[in-house]
Amino acid sequence: MIRKLIWPVLIGAGLLLFTQGSVEAVDRYWPRHTAVSDADVIVCLGAGVTDTTGELGPNSQQRVETCVDLYLAGKAPKLAFTGAASESPIGDVATQMADYARTRGVPEQAMVVEPNSESTLQNALFTLPMLDNPASVILVSDAFHLPRSWISFKLVGARDITLVATSSRADAAWKRRETLAIWFNLARFPVYLAADAFGVANAETLLH
Repeated sequence: MIRKLIWPVLIGAGLLLFTQGSVEAVDRYWPRHTAVSDADVIVCLGAGVTDTTGELGPNSQQRVETCVDLYLAGKAPKLAFTGAASESPIGDVATQMADYARTRGVPEQAMVVEPNSESTLQNALFTLPMLDNPASVILVSDAFHLPRSWISFKLVGARDITLVATSSRADAAWKRRETLAIWFNLARFPVYLAADAFGVANAETLLH
């Protein structure tokens, strides 16, 4: 019995180590300053709030600043903010990001706010329909998060995606979380598809 368990354990551990190494490499070597073609919309993925005040965390702020710079450079006419934060006494991440963007000169009519998503898959699932499923998207996040973001938006039907990394670097805790989240996402998306196909109510909650 023990021998039968050895290979699955070794394979699982090997996959986790490979994934962790890949996350580390992406965070270290992903280019932070690249030319970006014009698109229909810029999507800003929320990165949570601070534990103390519930205000935007530094990663969320950096993502907003990157998105605003792209918008003001004329790279897209729309800027979408997505992400919830039920633990924040101030409000969801998406609304706080939009408020911050407003102080940086982004007009109200150029912004779309999606305040309910609690995962990257839900970011894609909830945001794209609000944008009438745009032909091209500039997706902004921290470098370590971009591969999973690309997969999530592709799974939900996004077509032409340009990935843009912020200038920030992730700490060890963020990268450990990302290592597990990659496989967690891959495991639960087929479950969501099956539940949705059979008409299960609120199937999207499986993607929290």
